[in-house]
Amino acid sequence: MIHITKKTNIQDESTYFEINKNKLPLIDLASEVFTEKTEPLLHTNARFWIVKKGSALVNIQGEDIEIKKGSMVGILPWYYTQIKEVSEDILMDVVVYDLDFVNILFKRTNDLFMKDYSLNKLVSDNVYITLPSKEEDEVYAILDKLKNEITKYKQGDKFSNHMIFVKLMEIVVIFEKNIDSSSKKKLKNKHDIQIFHYIYSHLNENINLKNISENFYLSQSQTSKYIKETTGLSFSSLASMMKLIKLMGYLNFSQMNLEELSVILGFKDPSHLSKFFKAKLGINTSEFKNKTNNNTKKVIDLAKMEEITSYIYKYYYMDLKLEDLSIKFRLNPTEINNSFDFYLDKSFDSYLTYVRIINAAKILLIKDDTVTDIAYAVGFNTTKTFNRNFKKIYGINPSDFRKKLIYQTEIL
Repeated sequence: MIHITKKTNIQDESTYFEINKNKLPLIDLASEVFTEKTEPLLHTNARFWIVKKGSALVNIQGEDIEIKKGSMVGILPWYYTQIKEVSEDILMDVVVYDLDFVNILFKRTNDLFMKDYSLNKLVSDNVYITLPSKEEDEVYAILDKLKNEITKYKQGDKFSNHMIFVKLMEIVVIFEKNIDSSSKKKLKNKHDIQIFHYIYSHLNENINLKNISENFYLSQSQTSKYIKETTGLSFSSLASMMKLIKLMGYLNFSQMNLEELSVILGFKDPSHLSKFFKAKLGINTSEFKNKTNNNTKKVIDLAKMEEITSYIYKYYYMDLKLEDLSIKFRLNPTEINNSFDFYLDKSFDSYLTYVRIINAAKILLIKDDTVTDIAYAVGFNTTKTFNRNFKKIYGINPSDFRKKLIYQTEIL
């Protein structure tokens, strides 16, 4: 049975993502007001709705859901939505994000907590919750901070994208924390409407009308007609649009090469991907990346990062250089430095200095060696540089640090 019989608009994401500007945020935020029913929409990017005022009946993926103040709704790419009836004017904040890249960041971050995390699965399994009043206020405060960080990012603040991601993570944690409450809503049935998200999620499999139709128990002609009547596009045009949107996201927010992207997106090879992209946008992938001025830096995985920091902690007293680590671990020097910035908020040089200083502090307390001897022992070339960096971290010079700790020990 076909559930949609009228043309459904495809959301114009330029409302949120300013793709023609130099600064492209990973996550964006907008406020929307609804006073009456809307036309059906298919959303090309993931989003959270956070309802701040009003109540309405909405349809999400073929199911009717009541939303009201305090409702939080998760919507994945190519989900169908329609506001069917407005009981009281709706005011909501809409957090729009690139699911593929944000999901990668979430998985990487949650490795810290030994948890296999999937934002895609979390939202698809639990589309709607009602926030307790205390956490409702907390989410509103997070949204205010998110808005400020997005504004700063668009004005050129290079650190704001990290803060933007942290704020999204806080929102998702609150969403997940409240899933077990009685107010959650899970989509129960397998609707034909889910065809669009299904196509989007299986682009890497060279998906075709035959396997889509079999999965949804439809004939190929039914599936083709349904897609055409719903979106105004043929299946091949729709799949191409989805691939282009996904590809633009990866080019904007990752450092994957074209070979990796061709596998992820179901292209035969990088050449095929390049020709596809040039035909659609009139520029090649390199020109696109330069145009959008992507600030995302490639970083190494957490396990490799721990291996590098352990090595530094073991051999901090040696004349270590970034190039040495690059050769030893067979990694690009820039990639290593980016990873220190991503995981530790320090450059390689800053981290090495920090490790040397904290080890020098330990030596000052257990040995009678001179400050100069200790400075050379932990890897500094001059006492002056050692003293300056020690004071920067501990607030006093090494000699005073030693005297102060000895005095405190004697009193105790």
